[in-house]
Amino acid sequence: MKRGGKCERCGYNTNLSALEFHHKNPEEKEFQIDIRAFSNHSLEKLETELDKCELLCSNCHKEHHNPTLAMDNIPELIKNTENKKSFSNQEEYGSVCPVCSKRFPKMKGKIYCSEECRWKAKGYPSIEEVNEQYKILGTWEKVAEYFGLTRKIIQGIRKRNS
Repeated sequence: MKRGGKCERCGYNTNLSALEFHHKNPEEKEFQIDIRAFSNHSLEKLETELDKCELLCSNCHKEHHNPTLAMDNIPELIKNTENKKSFSNQEEYGSVCPVCSKRFPKMKGKIYCSEECRWKAKGYPSIEEVNEQYKILGTWEKVAEYFGLTRKIIQGIRKRNS
């Protein structure tokens, strides 16, 4: 395994399902690495994205994204929430967009803060990139092949942006 098959922070290596990829710089993130990414992107594109990540166990990953919930900080959190209706105040503790790391109110089934982030997470090229490749390659089939996508996805990108 390229990253040693263990958490790069604590060394956990008992169960592969507990390991996650964490983008070191969310600004550089092109797409979320999950099972769909492995089926929708070329090996070269995946390796480029993986190089932007560190392999963390789910505990280290959660601790990284939620530093204010450290056990030694709990008394302060309780003190600060005494006058609030709920400990899980959505403004402070809503969902976090996996693409841009912005916090947004929790909603059932909503993973991304915006439609733009949802499309970025899929790793799809922009309409400008698609059109540029069409000028170079001449057919939509070749454009789809170039990006490692289906023609139907390319059509969807074109339709969405028309």
